[in-house]
Amino acid sequence: MITIIKSFLWIMVFRQGPDALPVSAFLARACIVINVLVSALTNIILLTQEPWSVTLIRTLLILLINILLIWTVLRLRSFSHRFHQTISAFMGCDALITFATLIFLSVFGLTENSITGLLTAVLALWSIFVYGFIFHRSFEIHVGIGVISAFILIMFSYRLSELLLGLI
Repeated sequence: MITIIKSFLWIMVFRQGPDALPVSAFLARACIVINVLVSALTNIILLTQEPWSVTLIRTLLILLINILLIWTVLRLRSFSHRFHQTISAFMGCDALITFATLIFLSVFGLTENSITGLLTAVLALWSIFVYGFIFHRSFEIHVGIGVISAFILIMFSYRLSELLLGLI
């Protein structure tokens, strides 16, 4: 377990790619479940104006859209054998970054002060670069294209989840 967490940390500082993780459906599923729990908890705490059920559905929709889009791109690039490692890296790193955001916001408070805003912005920007790096290594694309792809994925999945929530 410690080795897996170290691998996530190495990925998050751009020293290793998703290929450093084992090819494991169990690990991918575990990372997805942990990410759902951490993301839902964080969103429920931060988005207190919404019912927890809406927040949970939004979280599940965003993660499902991300998984489907990553799977599609891997299939189109003929790298479907990298799916478990890519999803493990993406979901594991996302869970750690989301958890770090929750800790920072808990320590500095949920008020909109400059430290909280700066830390949140830095973590959000860093997460885009981490996801872009994962895409760079998994899809064998230029790192800049990976970062742009990560940004588009985040914006698209969030917007699509909002549209789908509006239909429910």
